[in-house]
Amino acid sequence: MEQNIGTEKQQRKIQKYDFRRTRRLAKDQRDGLSIVCQSYSKLLYTYFATLFRLSIEVNFISIDEMKYGEFIESRPVPDCIWTFQTGISGDLALINMQAEMILIIVDRLFGGSGRANIAVRPTTEIEKNIMHRVVDRVLRMWDQSWQNFIQVESKQKTYETKPFLVQMVSPTDAVVNIAFNIKIFDEDYLLSICTPLAVLEPFINSVLEKSSSKKGAKTGDEKEMQ
Repeated sequence: MEQNIGTEKQQRKIQKYDFRRTRRLAKDQRDGLSIVCQSYSKLLYTYFATLFRLSIEVNFISIDEMKYGEFIESRPVPDCIWTFQTGISGDLALINMQAEMILIIVDRLFGGSGRANIAVRPTTEIEKNIMHRVVDRVLRMWDQSWQNFIQVESKQKTYETKPFLVQMVSPTDAVVNIAFNIKIFDEDYLLSICTPLAVLEPFINSVLEKSSSKKGAKTGDEKEMQ
């Protein structure tokens, strides 16, 4: 009997648990957020295809949980980061696009080819003003992707090219980074939305509540039909 217990223990796989990266999003919360992100990727595709007037691809690729300090350390310099307020709390989130993508967008809007042959550099004031309007549209689509579940109103606040100067929350606070891949002329670029988990959770819970109520109503209708 003792030998069998020892054999069972040997067969078990030991998994390391990193307490510094505690996952706080439950599976149903991730699923609910994924519904919103899939909707958002379709809106982004429509907008950028119209903006570039050519065939592009937009795909939702990941939801990553991390500490805010880890996110900032992973960003290059120069970068393109806009902070925005979301909801009624006034808390900040941020939207990020690769500097190469920003320069390509501006080049295309001014009648250029929009091909990836532009050296990466900090944006000028003119480029910053042009992108202010683009980011406003992108944020309105982010709000639109939530509209079936909760009313969200995002307002653009600041722009920064140096990630370490963006003080959204404490470096140790948990954030959720949502990434989308945008393919232009066979080149891949990332657009991401990073938001504190504490800010995002009420929105996700609204998605789950609405989804549950719809399922409950559907089940009730099915019972009446029977």
